[in-house]
Order: sequence, then C-alpha cells, then structure tokens
Amino acid sequence: MKKIIYLSIVDISKKNGQGVYALKTLESFISQQTNKYILEIIIPRPSNLKILDNLKFTENEKIHFLSQKKKEKSILWHIWIQVQVLYFLCIIGKVDALIYSLKPMMLAPLLYKKCFQTNIYLLVEGLAKNTVKTITNNFFAKIGLLILQANIKSAKKVYPAYQSAKTWIDNIRKEKSSRVIYCGVDFNAFYPLKQKKTTMLTIGYVGSFRKVHLLKELLKSSKELAIQIILIGDGKEKKSIEEYCVRYPNTKVRFIGIKEQEELKNYFQECDIMWSVTDEKHWGIPIKCFEYLACNKKVVYTKKDDFEFIEKNKFGYVLENTNILAIKTVLEKVLCDYKHNHLKDNSNSRNYIKANNDWNKFAHIILMDIQNDS
Repeated sequence: MKKIIYLSIVDISKKNGQGVYALKTLESFISQQTNKYILEIIIPRPSNLKILDNLKFTENEKIHFLSQKKKEKSILWHIWIQVQVLYFLCIIGKVDALIYSLKPMMLAPLLYKKCFQTNIYLLVEGLAKNTVKTITNNFFAKIGLLILQANIKSAKKVYPAYQSAKTWIDNIRKEKSSRVIYCGVDFNAFYPLKQKKTTMLTIGYVGSFRKVHLLKELLKSSKELAIQIILIGDGKEKKSIEEYCVRYPNTKVRFIGIKEQEELKNYFQECDIMWSVTDEKHWGIPIKCFEYLACNKKVVYTKKDDFEFIEKNKFGYVLENTNILAIKTVLEKVLCDYKHNHLKDNSNSRNYIKANNDWNKFAHIILMDIQNDS
C-alpha cells in the first residue's frame, strides 16, 4: 500500500479562494481513497473546527495539525511553520509521494526531499512570484523567489491552475512541461435552479470585496442603467463601496453579507447573470466563474486564454479591457439581451463544466501520475 503526504499551510475553513482550493483538493484525495494508499495530512488547525466534520475520513487517513494560522503573518511566523512542517515530515518518514501547494518560504519540503529522496507533486493555484513581490524586505523577497524556483525545479510533476502560471513554471523547468489542472466545482452545492422572474436585470457577485474584482467599476458603469446588483460576501472594499452607494443613491445595490454555500441558491435564483470579472493585470482566474457556470448562469468575465471556451460556447460576455466605458458597453449588450429574453440562449454550461472541472478528476490525475512514476 502506497504512502502519500498531503501538505498545506492554508486554513481549510477560510472562505477565500486559497481556503476553498486547499479544502477541495484535500476532499478530492480523500474521496479517491480505495484502500490503495495511506494518506498523511499536514494542515494548520482550522479556525472553524466544524469543517472537519464534513471530511469523510477513513482508517487510511491520519491528520497532523500545525499551529492555527494567524491573520498577521510575519517572516518569523513562516519560519516557525516550516519548522513544524519539517518536524512532521521527519516523524512520518519516507513516503511514495509528497503533494503540496507552492508558497514562498516553502523550504521544509526541499530539505525533506534531500533527506528521503521522495517525489514531489507540486500544486500551483496562484502566481507565487507575484506574491513574493509584496514582501517589503528585499532580502527575504529574493530568498522567497529562490525557494519558489527550487521547489518548481525539484518537483517530479507540477500542476498549475491556469495558463499564465504554466508559462512561468515551464520557463523554469524548461524541458519538463507542467500540466494544467483547472479548479473544480462541488456539483452538489452548485446546481441549476429555477429562475425567478425579475423586474429588472439583476447581476450577482459572490466572494471577497477586493479591488481586483472591480466591484466599484461595476457600480460606476451601471449607475445610469436599469440594473440591480446583488453583492454576497465581505472584504476590504466593502466600506468604500457602501460610501459610493451613499453618494450615488440611484445605484441599485443589495448587500447580502457572507452566506454558507447551501444558502446561495436563494440568491442565485434572483440573478440573471453573474459578475466574474478580475482586473486584466491580475494573473489568476476566479474559482467562482466555474461555480456560476455549473449553475447554468451566464457570466461577465475578463478575456483570458483559460476562458476561451466561454466565448466559443456563448456562455457569457467578454470584457476585452476593464475601463468604465468598456464595462458599460458590455452591460448595455447584456441589458439588450435581457429585454429580448436572450440571456437563456445556449445556457447549458453545466455539462461543459462537469466534463472538465470536477474535483474528483483533479485527484485522480495526480494519483495516476504517482502510480505510473513508481
């Protein structure tokens, strides 16, 4: 029976993109359990322990908790976490494969590989080289970049979550090409719903209120149009968005707050189309876009190579650029289609997403690689 380690330094109970990615990848490996391997799990103690009740552990999984993740993460915190990671890796000993997400300062797995000669299968859900740029100390930023590159070069296989990450990784690995595995969807949580008849075009958004999602730009572009906006979530930009709505009371916005997944269906029914836009300079792609499409909801999205299938299959409306005029032009197109009842045309995106974005397939691909490499 093979022995595998799954390692993450992300709090799996967090509702942000990193938390969802860490939780769903872990669930995916557990769901693939067929008594063919032992899974050793190393993760921070979740801030919400109830999340563990939803994980269907078997006798072949063993969990090791790192210290609970702090909101303010200093360099010393990262060093302390790596010490803990190295401790657990050494306690577990030699295994057949080590699976973990690429993060700056991820030094412990490299030391472990050097000692135990274990194959690394590296997950890359973000463009970590850009994360390193946010480190204010230049010395630690350079060290972080070197550690990132060392992890990428040392891995047996690398699995980026989108094309721009693949380009960066393949430039480092050169003759060793990586394989893109897109984020998956929980098809039990996100499913088609009977649409409520709306009296006004309603655009929905679920997630964190961050500048990268251009929510303020959405409001500015729609303030003169007959459009209602439903915002579900919270974040740093919420206060600024609320202040904007006070200054421009004609802006039609409903703030719903943070909701659990099972509650989202009540609001998805009220939305004619979903906002899945990110700043065009942003390197990632939002998991929520796949979730919207799994509900057969059309989306407004930023043009990216990873989303060519949306344009090809007429699953949404593409933004070639993200200035106010461009957004308003697209919203006017959506509004016109809404008035002529065309928003439902070709809205069979769930079938495509189910074929290409299933979390169970995510783990299956990696486990087959581990099997073939042994």
